[in-house]
Amino acid sequence: MMRRLKRALAPSGRSPFFSQTAAVLTLPMALAYLGLAWTVTHYFYLISPIWPSASVAAAGVMLFGRAALPGIFIGSYVANNYLMQWSPLGAAIASCGNALGPLIGTYLYRKITTEDYFDSTKTVGLFMLMQGGVASLFSALVGVLGLSLMGQAAHAGSWGTFLSWWVGDLTSVVMLAPALYLWGKWLYLGERYPHEQEGHRELVLTSVMILGGSLAIFGFPSVGSVLHIGSMALVLPPLVWAAQRYNPRIALTLFATLYIIAMGGTILHRGPFGEFDLGAALTALQLMGASIGSGILIASVLDFQRRKVTTHLREVNETLAERVAERTLALSMSESRMRHMLEMTPMPILVTELTTSNILFVNDECLSLYGMTRAQAKEVVPKDLWADPRDREEIILRLKAGEAIRNYEAAFKGPQGDMVWFSMAVVLTQLDQKEALLFAFKDISAHKIREANLITQATTDELTGLHNRRQVLELYHRLIEQPSHSTEELTLCIFDLDHFKNINDTYGHLCGDQVLRTVAEIAQQSLREHDILGRWGGEEFILILPGTPLRKAHLLIERLRQKLSEMTILCEGGNFVLVSASFGMVGGVLDQTGLSADLFDIWLSQADAALYDAKNKGRNRIETHPPHFL
Repeated sequence: MMRRLKRALAPSGRSPFFSQTAAVLTLPMALAYLGLAWTVTHYFYLISPIWPSASVAAAGVMLFGRAALPGIFIGSYVANNYLMQWSPLGAAIASCGNALGPLIGTYLYRKITTEDYFDSTKTVGLFMLMQGGVASLFSALVGVLGLSLMGQAAHAGSWGTFLSWWVGDLTSVVMLAPALYLWGKWLYLGERYPHEQEGHRELVLTSVMILGGSLAIFGFPSVGSVLHIGSMALVLPPLVWAAQRYNPRIALTLFATLYIIAMGGTILHRGPFGEFDLGAALTALQLMGASIGSGILIASVLDFQRRKVTTHLREVNETLAERVAERTLALSMSESRMRHMLEMTPMPILVTELTTSNILFVNDECLSLYGMTRAQAKEVVPKDLWADPRDREEIILRLKAGEAIRNYEAAFKGPQGDMVWFSMAVVLTQLDQKEALLFAFKDISAHKIREANLITQATTDELTGLHNRRQVLELYHRLIEQPSHSTEELTLCIFDLDHFKNINDTYGHLCGDQVLRTVAEIAQQSLREHDILGRWGGEEFILILPGTPLRKAHLLIERLRQKLSEMTILCEGGNFVLVSASFGMVGGVLDQTGLSADLFDIWLSQADAALYDAKNKGRNRIETHPPHFL
């Protein structure tokens, strides 16, 4: 029975409107759509600034194509007509928009690519554009038309109504639809994530931190404090952790649950936005959530790509090792036969003397891989080609200890002076009555480059090339874990470009980007090699100066301030821009008592306060915490 149900619900972008799949889906889709709509209609009349049902519609069409449309239309019509008290005509028109919007988004997505959703950063961007942008825009336009036909001209003609509708659908789709889609694929296709975490304790702890933190933040009554608003950032580290450790389905489900808790608390006038106007608070919360959700989704997809590359390499290496083992056993019968079969082996093979590393045998595949002729190979001593000679020594020690060497990755000096990476299987053998090492190679240079690029994308700010916020935090934690730094003084500095918004408004964002890049270059040139510099957000940068007392750091940062204030930046179009920056500094001594991680947040808050003090005192200056320390 379950197999027949899964076959009936098999995803298909070409399903007819009234197929077997549509018949099975209609009632569940309608109930899911109606159930989510029911949760918000208690608080809003005619128009709701939040509409989680849009995520059901988007995920349904992404999974099942046109077969999901009848259920979406029925659920939407009942919600609009009976729950929101729309007229039958207005409800029908709005329901057409709610059903056709996701279909249009899916159609445009498939016109551009055949890749599955959330397989790469490209498909994430297309999902946000087509389902989040185009589909929601279409639904909002048709919905406003429905309002006008049911006599609500004041609402229909309001720009705020249209914007609220669009933002509500867009954010619901971006934050909830990915989790629904991935759960649908897992339930009906049984997809398994590469190297998925098997242990549950870490997942339970991460979930408790995210959900418990969100309940604490959005469950308590609003106190109207800026700190209450800032406390929302506390759930970001465990969210990023989940995105890097678990499959996107789990990470996005945790984020979607957090979003639902935040929305529920705000509707009940609790949490950081409890004292604000409900409509404006929900819209602001949705925009913040959409931005964070996009980041979590991209981080999960980047990690997913890395895991796929790792899985592919592992499969290739396992196959390679098995083939080498089988052939080595057969070739041990005779050296002549061994040479013949090694030459015929369709993979690069190299045999070197154990002690001297002189070449005893090399096949054509290996020569081709390394770009050498046999004459050139005679002049080469292979042990000189290892990028790290300790790799060869380790392999020999492990082989002599009886270990099997499979999937061993090492870097070699390439024929053009570049670096190449090989995955190899190595066995001890004999050839020409000499102890020898037999290597079977696989070129994995392209995979290593791709893996390095993924790591760079995850740790580097794309515009300036500096560390991003996540990498700055990682480097700080590495710093405090080093016993040698336990009694060192450390200075933390936040600096912000003065009147940067005016530069963007006057000369354009391209000029603003050029200013940020130039400031980053000047700052890097002004700092020492072991200093940590990152872009904290917008036009704000962060400096961590290890082993540097506050007085000494002040001299270094003053030189940076002077360089920036004396600098003139030429933007495209021939515009010259003058820049300056305000700095906030704080310093202290690290310790190993377990408080260093908490000190960062304290110091960051104090440096931020000093920065605002510098702004209030006229900008282009340095202030410390406590004030007048120097």
